[in-house]
Amino acid sequence: MDRIQLKEWFSGYSFKQDGFRHYSVLVPIIQVDDELHILYEVRAHTMRNQPGEICFPGGKHEPDESYALTAVRETSEELGIPMDSIELIGQLDDIITPFNMYIHVFLGLIPYDLDDLAPSVDEVAELFTVPIDYLLDCDVQHFTSNSNIMPPENFPYEKIHPNYEWKVGKYPILFIEYDDYQIWGITAKITSNFIETLKDLSS
Repeated sequence: MDRIQLKEWFSGYSFKQDGFRHYSVLVPIIQVDDELHILYEVRAHTMRNQPGEICFPGGKHEPDESYALTAVRETSEELGIPMDSIELIGQLDDIITPFNMYIHVFLGLIPYDLDDLAPSVDEVAELFTVPIDYLLDCDVQHFTSNSNIMPPENFPYEKIHPNYEWKVGKYPILFIEYDDYQIWGITAKITSNFIETLKDLSS
């Protein structure tokens, strides 16, 4: 191996995000009475994971499609609309969770009235919208959870400094209230990221 070979091998290398489960979601923007709203789903109560939780349309990334295509496909399936009717207008900040989820977030326009959507009864119990103007001015509640590293029992402590102190990670948990709805967790984090980005871009 020499410098030329090393440069050739790594010139087209794309870094891997090993160890993560990859998901894509869409933040759907819909017009309600001449005002832009964000569309939210309430997950079906029969679902195995997070039944009844508020979320955005999305799902697990399939290796044969782009992250954007995953978001559009999942949105199409969950809202009952054609894929080609969804207009992607940008990508938002990714979300990485302490439990090995890597979430790719996209922003898109849904050219339908709320009553014209036909959500999948297997995945969606309810749809509701929140005005973007409300989100720009509402109070977001912030809480912080600690993420502690817990090495396995067979961890080779003898190979490191005997007094090594493991760092404690901080993970934000957000809550947004709207009418009787509690938007929290990852969905609130994505919402907050979008709103803060919108404020920055429009200032």
